Amino acid sequence: MMEALEWREETGGSFVAEAGRFSLIVRVTGSHQQARFVVLLRRSRGESALIGSGTTPGIREAMNAAEKTVGHSERSLRDAGVR
Repeated sequence: MMEALEWREETGGSFVAEAGRFSLIVRVTGSHQQARFVVLLRRSRGESALIGSGTTPGIREAMNAAEKTVGHSERSLRDAGVR
């Protein structure tokens, strides 16, 4: 089980958290009716890879969805032998 993440609010109202090699980003959509989350896998060289994204009804739900995405991705990478 992943430990609780520390989310920080950035300029412009987005929220960011780091979980190992993953970056989690959450922001309210332009219409302010939903929140979008993005999970990136940071690589030592080259571009980050998009691991998952989506929209939810609110900020807290988007944070939870991003954290679940990281949990699933960690297991998948581990099972595939990716370090």
